[in-house]
Amino acid sequence: MTQRTNIFAILHISDLSYVAEYDYKDDNNKLDSYFLPMPRISPGIGLEYKTLKQLSFYVEINNLLNATHIPSSFSVGLKYDIGKTTRNYMHTNIKN
Repeated sequence: MTQRTNIFAILHISDLSYVAEYDYKDDNNKLDSYFLPMPRISPGIGLEYKTLKQLSFYVEINNLLNATHIPSSFSVGLKYDIGKTTRNYMHTNIKN
Protein backbone atom coordinates (compact mmCIF):
# COMPACT_ATOMS: atom_id res chain seq x y z
CA MET A 1 0.00 0.00 0.00
CA THR A 2 1.01 3.66 0.03
CA GLN A 3 2.07 5.83 2.96
CA ARG A 4 -1.51 7.08 3.30
CA THR A 5 -3.47 3.85 2.76
CA ASN A 6 -3.66 0.67 4.86
CA ILE A 7 -5.60 -2.56 4.38
CA PHE A 8 -6.31 -4.51 7.56
CA ALA A 9 -8.05 -7.66 8.80
CA ILE A 10 -10.59 -7.74 11.64
CA LEU A 11 -11.55 -10.62 13.93
CA HIS A 12 -14.97 -10.03 15.47
CA ILE A 13 -15.28 -12.09 18.68
CA SER A 14 -18.59 -11.06 20.29
CA ASP A 15 -21.72 -8.91 20.09
CA LEU A 16 -23.99 -7.26 22.59
CA SER A 17 -27.56 -7.67 21.35
CA TYR A 18 -30.82 -6.12 22.51
CA VAL A 19 -33.64 -8.68 22.72
CA ALA A 20 -37.31 -7.73 23.09
CA GLU A 21 -40.09 -10.30 23.57
CA TYR A 22 -43.66 -9.43 22.58
CA ASP A 23 -47.01 -11.15 23.07
CA TYR A 24 -48.50 -10.99 19.58
CA LYS A 25 -51.83 -12.45 20.71
CA ASP A 26 -52.48 -9.53 23.08
CA ASP A 27 -51.99 -6.28 21.06
CA ASN A 28 -48.20 -6.65 20.83
CA ASN A 29 -47.64 -6.09 24.55
CA LYS A 30 -43.97 -6.11 25.41
CA LEU A 31 -43.27 -8.97 27.81
CA ASP A 32 -39.56 -8.55 28.46
CA SER A 33 -36.43 -6.89 27.10
CA TYR A 34 -32.76 -7.40 27.93
CA PHE A 35 -29.23 -7.21 26.59
CA LEU A 36 -27.55 -10.48 25.72
CA PRO A 37 -23.82 -11.00 25.08
CA MET A 38 -23.36 -13.33 22.11
CA PRO A 39 -19.89 -14.78 21.47
CA ARG A 40 -19.04 -15.46 17.84
CA ILE A 41 -15.95 -15.57 15.67
CA SER A 42 -16.31 -13.73 12.38
CA PRO A 43 -13.63 -12.21 10.15
CA GLY A 44 -13.77 -8.86 8.36
CA ILE A 45 -11.60 -6.55 6.28
CA GLY A 46 -11.02 -2.81 6.23
CA LEU A 47 -9.39 0.04 4.36
CA GLU A 48 -7.96 3.14 6.02
CA TYR A 49 -6.92 6.36 4.29
CA LYS A 50 -4.89 8.92 6.25
CA THR A 51 -6.03 12.41 5.32
CA LEU A 52 -3.78 14.23 7.79
CA LYS A 53 -0.99 13.13 10.11
CA GLN A 54 -3.41 12.17 12.91
CA LEU A 55 -6.75 11.96 11.09
CA SER A 56 -7.91 9.06 8.94
CA PHE A 57 -11.04 7.86 7.21
CA TYR A 58 -11.91 4.15 7.34
CA VAL A 59 -14.34 1.66 5.81
CA GLU A 60 -14.83 -1.85 7.24
CA ILE A 61 -16.83 -4.85 6.06
CA ASN A 62 -17.73 -6.92 9.11
CA ASN A 63 -18.99 -10.49 9.51
CA LEU A 64 -17.79 -11.99 6.25
CA LEU A 65 -18.91 -15.48 7.28
CA ASN A 66 -21.98 -16.25 5.25
CA ALA A 67 -24.63 -17.41 7.72
CA THR A 68 -28.37 -16.79 7.58
CA HIS A 69 -28.67 -15.62 11.20
CA ILE A 70 -25.55 -13.36 11.09
CA PRO A 71 -26.02 -10.54 8.58
CA SER A 72 -23.03 -8.81 7.00
CA SER A 73 -22.53 -5.22 8.07
CA PHE A 74 -20.19 -2.36 7.40
CA SER A 75 -18.67 0.57 9.28
CA VAL A 76 -17.61 3.96 7.98
CA GLY A 77 -15.93 6.55 10.15
CA LEU A 78 -13.21 8.99 11.09
CA LYS A 79 -10.33 8.15 13.39
CA TYR A 80 -8.17 10.67 15.25
CA ASP A 81 -4.91 9.36 16.73
CA ILE A 82 -4.35 11.14 20.06
CA GLY A 83 -1.32 8.92 20.72
CA LYS A 84 0.76 10.79 18.14
CA THR A 85 -0.16 14.10 19.76
CA THR A 86 0.73 12.99 23.30
CA ARG A 87 3.92 11.25 22.14
CA ASN A 88 5.09 14.42 20.39
CA TYR A 89 4.21 16.55 23.42
CA MET A 90 5.95 14.22 25.86
CA HIS A 91 9.00 13.86 23.61
CA THR A 92 9.54 17.65 23.38
CA ASN A 93 9.07 18.10 27.15
CA ILE A 94 11.53 15.33 28.01
CA LYS A 95 14.25 16.89 25.85
CA ASN A 96 13.93 20.29 27.57
